[in-house]
Amino acid sequence: MKKTILILLTLILFSACSKDDEKSDTVEVKHENLWGTWYFSKVIQPDGTIVPYTNLCSTQRDYITVTTLNKIILSTNNAACTNHTDYDCSSFGLTGNELHGCNDKFDGFVSLTTSTFRIDYSTVKNLGYPDNNLGQAKGIIFTKN
Repeated sequence: MKKTILILLTLILFSACSKDDEKSDTVEVKHENLWGTWYFSKVIQPDGTIVPYTNLCSTQRDYITVTTLNKIILSTNNAACTNHTDYDCSSFGLTGNELHGCNDKFDGFVSLTTSTFRIDYSTVKNLGYPDNNLGQAKGIIFTKN
């Protein structure tokens, strides 16, 4: 009986630790935690499945830069690896975890870890880039590297 209790306590301890570890890299959604370069990584499809984002250039990755002035600068490459940079958002706001005042690609609900920036949309959006898997989407996931 003592062995059974000891085994159960050990299992509970290990499961509790793993849950704490998963939460430890979550960070608060605020402007300064968004600053930096974020690479397109995955696209959340209308049915909720997550698929890789497709970079059209084989040697360059598409990314956004979130500046200290709360701007989002989009940098993409075509198949010939010609870079195109755009201010996709000249100034955005945050209300809780909702990013707003930008455009369809970025207005949505944000979740953030030390290495992942995820935007979920309340409805499916047509983002207009089907070659990158960004046609109809329910969200986008960016990574730091």
